[in-house]
Amino acid sequence: MKFVAAALALVSALALVAAADDRQTIDFTDADGGEGFCKKWKCACINYVPNDSSLYFQAAYCQPGDARNNARDTTARVFCSFTDGTNKKLVNKHIAAATGGHLHQY
Repeated sequence: MKFVAAALALVSALALVAAADDRQTIDFTDADGGEGFCKKWKCACINYVPNDSSLYFQAAYCQPGDARNNARDTTARVFCSFTDGTNKKLVNKHIAAATGGHLHQY
């Protein structure tokens, strides 16, 4: 039983690490602030229709604020991913365009 609990904890931790690696910083202007922008981001991500019909929605992430949790009304950490069951494809630039955001390029 302890092994199962440890295995589940490890899988959960790995999922969080993968999510953190996909995050990108985005600047936005939204009258509803960070929470309002994140609702729009997640909605646009979930409803996005990729040109490649083999892809289907995998995950939407949006957290107001930069890496230090500052500028919560003008900046967020985001990603939007789709998958074909094997490979992940990020569509952040398309969702940024749909929500009026500007992705940081590193």
